[in-house]
Amino acid sequence: MELKVEFSRLGSIVLKEPTTLELKHAMLYGKSGVGKSLIMKATIVELTPFEDVRSFLLPGLYDIKRLLKASDFKVTVSERPWKIARVTASTARIVTEVDDEARKYKISVSNQSDLQLMLSDPDFAVKLNDFFDFLNADVEIYGGFFREHGTRWIKIASLPYSYRRIIAMLYALEKCDVVFIEAFDSGLHMLLLKHLIDYISNEYNKVIVAEVHHASSTVFGLNRGWITYYIEKDKITKLEKPEDVKNTDVFFRELAEVKHP
Repeated sequence: MELKVEFSRLGSIVLKEPTTLELKHAMLYGKSGVGKSLIMKATIVELTPFEDVRSFLLPGLYDIKRLLKASDFKVTVSERPWKIARVTASTARIVTEVDDEARKYKISVSNQSDLQLMLSDPDFAVKLNDFFDFLNADVEIYGGFFREHGTRWIKIASLPYSYRRIIAMLYALEKCDVVFIEAFDSGLHMLLLKHLIDYISNEYNKVIVAEVHHASSTVFGLNRGWITYYIEKDKITKLEKPEDVKNTDVFFRELAEVKHP
């Protein structure tokens, strides 16, 4: 599936000329408040033909539609996706069989019953254990429980937040054709983040759009061939190679804070 968006105006983003973004394995990088998640939300609205599905994926739908009316935002897709997910730092909203009787799931990464719902799928349970094997992490998951290093079994809701969040991401990727992940790098240690990007790159040939805030995330993605855009309110720059990250304003600001806290 090929997905592209083209626009010059969207909310507070005002570009000098229309810009086209190719969204396959894609990262939107930039400081907070520049419009990365807005681009993702606008894309969701244009992709989904049913109003109840839009409302489910985007609780703040009215505001997004109002901004779209004043924009020139356009989406081009090679085939209509019928399975779409939006993952945030705390939830995963998953829609499968998008029609008049769409199946919709809201998953909280802090809720034991929601986590058990995902793990009750035997195929997904196998996939998740495969991911932990990929990490070389001594973690076993069975039903709604887990254990580390052969110790006693504990409820899955007691897993570290980073692992619970990854479970929600991978579940969305297993179930959907198009997955939007906001704050992709939130709560993830740098090495865990790198392994996650490697695993997703190896396993999922789907449309995945991730909002990222840190230079390390961007470098890991570029190294694996992710299409990466640096988002500013008046300009969008396609980053071609890891070295390009060093030329972004947000990278210099991060570096300055590290050197002079």
